[in-house]
This record gives sequence, structure tokens and C-alpha cells, in this order.
Amino acid sequence: MAKTKIIGNYKRKSINEEGNLEITFEVSNYNYRNYCEGLEKKAYSLEINEVKSKRSINQNNYLWALIHEIAGQHNASSNDEWEMYCYLLSQAGAKYEYMVCLESALETLKQEVRAVELLGYERRENGTLWARCKVFIGSSKMNKEEMGKLIDTTLEYAEKLGIDTMYYRQMLT
Repeated sequence: MAKTKIIGNYKRKSINEEGNLEITFEVSNYNYRNYCEGLEKKAYSLEINEVKSKRSINQNNYLWALIHEIAGQHNASSNDEWEMYCYLLSQAGAKYEYMVCLESALETLKQEVRAVELLGYERRENGTLWARCKVFIGSSKMNKEEMGKLIDTTLEYAEKLGIDTMYYRQMLT
């Protein structure tokens, strides 16, 4: 049987006739239920973690719709959506790391990582040109608190530009 992760809701614990602890989880997802039906009476390795709330796909879509609207404003920091996204990540205090790459690899880095802010260039002794970048941990890796801060920052920035955010506030918060 293949290794899998199953999400279930804790229901109860009890002591069985042999004096061992039995723990019950409710599994409602059809795919998880199918997997569990194949379990046999033998030892399994279990790892129990609390499920962290993740942002929804809809929330992500609304955030990007708002970023698109912001980037369309003549008084925005940038009219490029990815640059605007990096600006908002920076304003929200999102996690980042500094990175240096060959100037010729910058576009590949942007395609692979996406949230890359170019800080400048430097020429090395051998004449090669290097790009200094700030590489952000994107919203897909954020926890609920970090995503909330990015959403709040984006809404506040949009309001400063004169964008009506009532609809986005309803959808994002």
C-alpha cells in the first residue's frame, strides 16, 4: 500500500480491553475513505499534525484581480503586475532572501521564482555582470497571518490610489 496523508477530525479516545489507548478520527473525504478501506490489521506509522488553514483559490484570484486593478492605475508604483506584487510583498513585510545571479539568468529566475525584485547590477573582476535580487517567499507559501497582512496591505494601497475596495474587502476578509 502506498504512503499517503489523510485528513480527519479527531472524535474520541478510549481504553480497550487490553488496556491500550484507541483513538478515533472521522474521515469524510471519499478518496481518504477508499484508502482507509484497504487497511489491514497490522502496524502502521502515524504522524499527527494540526491542519493549518490555507488560503483559498478564490481568495488568491480576488487578490490578483485587485493587483491587476492597482497596476492599471496611472499613479501606482508600477504598471507591471509582478513588480506590483513584489512591491506589496515588500510593504507587507513578507519573508525574503537576497540572491545574486548572472544577469543572463535573471529572466529564468523570474520565471521560476516569480516574486523577484531587482536591486541592481554589479560587474565582477572577470567582467561578468551579476544581478542583485530580493527573492520573496510568495503568497502560496504564506500562513494565514502572513496572507492576512498581504491582503490588508494590498487593500490599503488600493484605497490610497482611489480604488473602491468594498467588494474586495467582502471577498478577501
